[in-house]
Amino acid sequence: MLESLTLKPESFGLDISDLSLKIIKLKKGRKFFTLSSFGKEEIEPGLIKGGEIKDEKKLAEIIKEAIKNVRGEKLKTNYVVASLPEEKAFLQVIQIPRMSEEDLKSAVIYEAENYIPTPIEEVYLDYQIVPPVYNHLDHFDILIAALPKKTINPIYLP
Repeated sequence: MLESLTLKPESFGLDISDLSLKIIKLKKGRKFFTLSSFGKEEIEPGLIKGGEIKDEKKLAEIIKEAIKNVRGEKLKTNYVVASLPEEKAFLQVIQIPRMSEEDLKSAVIYEAENYIPTPIEEVYLDYQIVPPVYNHLDHFDILIAALPKKTINPIYLP
């Protein structure tokens, strides 16, 4: 089941890599989305290495400048959808016996410990039931995603 893309609350996209950051904002038209704002800033080598921010204050300055200098419509929202460093993420599809939603969360956490090479209390963990290609009556296919808290916590917009 695909969910439709909504832009509420209004937000913009922010992609940060080791050497650049990109900003994009879409506006919903009658039938299609259109590009309303975009920007790109270079990041000096060494400021981010392997997806890890080495100087948070300097990166915050670059983000502020990029937001101020976007082309198209000015950004008037504090909401952002940010990409996270792929090389720091752990993704795995696991199988769990069918159970109630309330039991599923604790079962996912317990099972995820077998796949994530970092202690579970040191990561942010999320999961989603993956619709089966064939009807599986006896189990759920679950996509788990985890990122180390130390990777996520320094990301902020001042």
